[in-house]
Amino acid sequence: MTIEAGSSVLPSAVPIILFALLLFVLLTLAGVILLSLALRYRAGTARRQARRWVASLNVWMTSFSAVFFLSFTLLLSFRVGSAFGFALNWYVFWRHSRFARFSDDSLGKPG
Repeated sequence: MTIEAGSSVLPSAVPIILFALLLFVLLTLAGVILLSLALRYRAGTARRQARRWVASLNVWMTSFSAVFFLSFTLLLSFRVGSAFGFALNWYVFWRHSRFARFSDDSLGKPG
C-alpha cells in the first residue's frame, strides 16, 4: 500500500477537529456566562453601604432623562399637537400608578 503525493492519511480529521474546537468554544462561553451570572448575583446580594456618588449620579441622570424626554416631546408637539400633553400626563400622573402595566390601553393613558 503506497501513499501518493498530496494525499492525506486521515481525510476526515479536519471536520472532527473543527467540531471539537467549536464545541470547546461553546462550552467555554457557557461556562463564562454561568460564572458571570453567579458572581453578579453574589455581588448584588452583598450587604454593603451605598456609595454616595453613585446615588447622586443616579438622581442627576434620572432628572436629566426626564427633562430630555419632556423637552423633545415639547419639540414634537409642534408637529403632533397632543404629544407634550400626553407625555406630561403620563409622566406626572399615570407612571406612578400601580396598575399602569395592567392597562388595556396600549399607550398607557388612564381611562
